[in-house]
Formats: sequence, structure tokens, C-alpha cells
Amino acid sequence: MKLQTAQGLQIGNLHPEVVTVAGDLFANGHYAPAILEAVKALEQRVRKQSHLDESGWDLMAKAFGGEHPAIDLSVESGQSGRNEQLGLRFVFMGLFQGVRNPKAHERVEQEDPQRTLEYLGMVSLLFRRLDDAVGKAEPRSECKKRRVLRAGNKRRVVN
Repeated sequence: MKLQTAQGLQIGNLHPEVVTVAGDLFANGHYAPAILEAVKALEQRVRKQSHLDESGWDLMAKAFGGEHPAIDLSVESGQSGRNEQLGLRFVFMGLFQGVRNPKAHERVEQEDPQRTLEYLGMVSLLFRRLDDAVGKAEPRSECKKRRVLRAGNKRRVVN
């Protein structure tokens, strides 16, 4: 069995949006601002992709929640897909509660470049999951029609 080798975790290997907003900050040793700017860019992307006018935790909860989420991140189908969607929803929400909020509301010292790169890697992965979700996005009007139909007829609509 041949194992594929992955590239080392380096700023240049991260999602292009992370590199754009955080690359220079990281290179100049401004680690906490690099993380904060990357997370803010992720928030803007979720807001744009979901067409929701929310922010932070509430945006993540609404964008990835519900029976027909505004952004469907699941790759698997059935229960595995529902579990995947729910788990990633909590990852997005947790990023805002546990990483962004402290850095946005408190003076946080972040002096470890490795840990900073790992935070940026997490944000990069979430950007890539958003990229994957773009191709399978359902027009919101169709999703809304199905919700109305289901509510009006009190029956389950199967795709």
C-alpha cells in the first residue's frame, strides 16, 4: 500500500482567502490579529453564501442548522450526512465562541507561531468545506417552496 504524503502545514498551503487576509500578519509575527482576520473573513463568507444578515454564533447556528440548512456541508447521505452537518455546525459555532470572541473582545497574547498556524489551518479547512458546499447549493426559493408545501399539506417532502 502506497501512502500519499501531505504537504507540511505552512501558511502558503492554506486556503487562498486565509493567506490573503492573514499571510502578512503571520509572517510579521502578529499572530492574534492573523487569527482574528481569518475568522472575520470566514464569517463574511458564511454571511454571503447563506444570504443571512446575522453575525457570530447566531449566523453559524442559522446558516448550518435546520432541516434544510442555508449551507449544506454534508458529503455523506442519510444519518451519516445529518451527523456530519450537525457536527460541522458545532465546529463553526465553537470557532466563534472559543476562538474569535476572546480575540475580538479581550487583549489576547498569542506568541506561538505553530499554534497560530494550527488555528489558521482550522479556518482554512472550514473555507474548503464552504467551497465544497457551493456546487450543491439549492436555490433558497426551491427550499422555501418545499417547506411551504410540507407545512401546508402536513406531509414529508422527499427529495
